[in-house]
Amino acid sequence: LFDSIGGSIHMAQLVYRETHPEERPVRTMFIIVTDNAEIERANQYYWTPDRVRELVQQQEKEAGWEFVFLGTNIDAKQVAEDVGIPVENAATFACDAAGVRENFVSLGAMICSFAQGAGIPPAWMAPIAEHLKKHESGKN
Repeated sequence: LFDSIGGSIHMAQLVYRETHPEERPVRTMFIIVTDNAEIERANQYYWTPDRVRELVQQQEKEAGWEFVFLGTNIDAKQVAEDVGIPVENAATFACDAAGVRENFVSLGAMICSFAQGAGIPPAWMAPIAEHLKKHESGKN
C-alpha cells in the first residue's frame, strides 16, 4: 500500500514537472481506495509510512493537493493519519455491494464539490459511515 501511494505521488510529480504550467490542472485531488493495509506493513520496501507522510504534507503545502483515503477491512482514519492525510478526508466503508456503491456515490458528490471550487464538504463521508454502521450491526 505505501509503495503504491508513494510511487503514484512521485509519478504524478514527474508528470507535472514535464507538463507546461498552462496545461497542468488547476487543482489536484489524490484519491486512495484500498481493501487492506496489512500485507505491506509486514513487507515494506522503499516507501514507509513516514516517507509517504512527508511527501503528502509536501504536496499539500507546496502544491495545494488534496488527499482522500477510503478503505475497507482496515481502520481508514488511522492509516490515513499514519501517512499524513487529514482524518476528515478518510472513511472506512463496508465491504459489500451497497457499501462499495455508497462509497463511490459519496466520493462522486465530493469530487463534484471539489471540482466546482468549493473544496471537500465536511460531511462528505457521513452516508458511508451510516451504511458501515448498519452493515456492522447486521441491519443492512
